[in-house]
Amino acid sequence: MTETTYSRSIPAETQPPRTLKGRHLQLMGMGAAIGAGFFLSSGSAIHEAGPGLLLAYLLAGTVMYLIMRALGELALAYPSAGSFTTYATKFLGPLAGFIMGWSYWLGALLVGIAEITAVGILLRPWFPGIPQWVPALGAVVLLYAINIQTVRSFGEAEYWMAMIKVATLFGVLLCGVAIWLFRIGDVGRQASISNLWTYGGFLPNGVSGVLAALPAVVFAFGGVEVIGLAAAETERPEHTLPQAIRGIIYRIIFIYVGSLAIFMILCPWNLFEPTKSPFVLVLQHAGLSAAAGVVTFVAITALVSSCNCGLFASSRMLRSLACSGQAPLRLQSLSRQRYPAFFRLGIRGGHAHRRRIELRNAREAIRLFADDGCLADTSGVGDYHADPPSVSTGRLPRASQARKLPHAGRSLHKLARPFGNRIRRGDAHNPRK
Repeated sequence: MTETTYSRSIPAETQPPRTLKGRHLQLMGMGAAIGAGFFLSSGSAIHEAGPGLLLAYLLAGTVMYLIMRALGELALAYPSAGSFTTYATKFLGPLAGFIMGWSYWLGALLVGIAEITAVGILLRPWFPGIPQWVPALGAVVLLYAINIQTVRSFGEAEYWMAMIKVATLFGVLLCGVAIWLFRIGDVGRQASISNLWTYGGFLPNGVSGVLAALPAVVFAFGGVEVIGLAAAETERPEHTLPQAIRGIIYRIIFIYVGSLAIFMILCPWNLFEPTKSPFVLVLQHAGLSAAAGVVTFVAITALVSSCNCGLFASSRMLRSLACSGQAPLRLQSLSRQRYPAFFRLGIRGGHAHRRRIELRNAREAIRLFADDGCLADTSGVGDYHADPPSVSTGRLPRASQARKLPHAGRSLHKLARPFGNRIRRGDAHNPRK
């Protein structure tokens, strides 16, 4: 199958710019994969699977690593802004690419709605007098403002939001290790690595408990695929993409498995409450009284960061579908800042309507000049009527007069001026000359 059978050729000026750095790519993948659920709902996952949850994360991380290695090889061999959707279309057929692209876009849309709603819920205890939809709307406006700027500004915003999450995870991990090694507080004195298998064994709920937790674990790794979509807008992807894929998977597995292991070493797994975050427990025992507020702030940052990556990935996916003919073609255009222009479809639609009016005026002006060689009565096009001297000499009214005319008349004035110059040169009966 040739390239033309599955993808439309795109002019060079409509290609996205390569302004993202390697550090943007690495933190983007980590930020998209580390969501708020890991900060808030780890207790319920531990309560369901016990220490066997570590096995589930290792298994899912290994599978994700193999998938990302394959995606990286395809991205280097066949560079494409559509990433895995383009590859599915190329190797499996247009139907597979169509289903994958639109299902990915729909999934990102639904997850984004849930994340924006969660922002309003988490901020309600801090601002009880503000309706829940106000902070959610504020988050949407913030994300819109970030994504209508240059791609570099999106990369910087995502870099720092992801840095907050990663720094928090490393901080909690170091606090947990310090509590364990230096026997800080009551938790430190009862901390032991034997807690991983003493209370009911390493698989207290059997293999079924690990399998029950596996879907949530796999969902936790979702978002790493944004690396493949962002590679098309990253400078020197042949160098940055392999490093990002190798580094991100190792770091995510280390963060996930290491954090959960420390939690269950400090405290027996059966003492974790499903409704409480283990991060709050560790930070409180480390002496941070405002641990709950810190975790809530980091969770809000994680939600905004994940939604930001989802908006970036879904917009690029939609444009890729348009470029391959599987979505409306007008979605493939780029703005002056080189982001997908359908962010401003309403404005573009207004301009298109004006251009259609001017095009009709231009056709009418060409017909008038081709028939008469001079300006005739243009009442059918606009409210402008040429002055007698202008008709006799073939000259158009001055610009100061044209500004007083209605929109259609001004359009005709601008479009017909070249023909007036031809009249003065004696070319009135040959408008194509």
